[in-house]
Amino acid sequence: MTDLFQEPDDATPLEPAEREGLLQSWVTHRRDLNEAERENILRGALWARRRRGLTATGLLDGDFIWRLHGRMFGDVWKSGSRQACPALPGPALSGTGYAVPCPLRTAK
Repeated sequence: MTDLFQEPDDATPLEPAEREGLLQSWVTHRRDLNEAERENILRGALWARRRRGLTATGLLDGDFIWRLHGRMFGDVWKSGSRQACPALPGPALSGTGYAVPCPLRTAK
C-alpha cells in the first residue's frame, strides 16, 4: 500500500545547511538541485567535447580537470570552480563526503 501523503524524495526541501554555497536562489528542493546540476554538467560536458586536439594525456591534466570541474559545477556551487581540498558542498546531501584531491597538478 502506498502512502498518499508521502512526497517523492526529490520533493524534499533542502535544509539551510544544504543550501549553503549554492549560487542559484531558486534551488529550494532536491529536484531543483538535481535540475541545476544536470544542466551545468551537460554544459561542461559539451565544452569538453568541443576541445580540439585533446589527447588522453590532456584529459588527465590537472589544469584541464579543474577547468572541467568549474564548468560542470561553477554555475551551481560557489566552490564549483575552486580547488577545494576537504570536500565539495554537495556531499552534505548524500552524507558520504567526497574529497577532491588537491595534488592533481603534481600527479603527472
